[in-house]
Amino acid sequence: MEVEITKWRSMNDGNLVGFADVLIDNTIEVRGCALRKGKEGALWIAVPSRKYNDETGKTKWVGHVGFPSDEHYKSFQDKAVKAVTQQMNDDTFGTEDDMPF
Repeated sequence: MEVEITKWRSMNDGNLVGFADVLIDNTIEVRGCALRKGKEGALWIAVPSRKYNDETGKTKWVGHVGFPSDEHYKSFQDKAVKAVTQQMNDDTFGTEDDMPF
């Protein structure tokens, strides 16, 4: 799986580091992925999602993008986090004016 970041917007709000548009295998672009920082400092990508209440009333989230296996999901995470961290300090990499989110 090839992963490329096509847009980046830094946010730094709580555990939200920023938003990225992620191109997968030069075929599909997932827009508005959130880069988040966990309690231990590990970074992870959250694909766009919506919240819902399960049968017990507990709030949960479901992504608009799915992966066929845990292996595919892990590969996406590893490659997307690596790609976005390489772009985070690139001043020529997008501006707020061209970001839809």
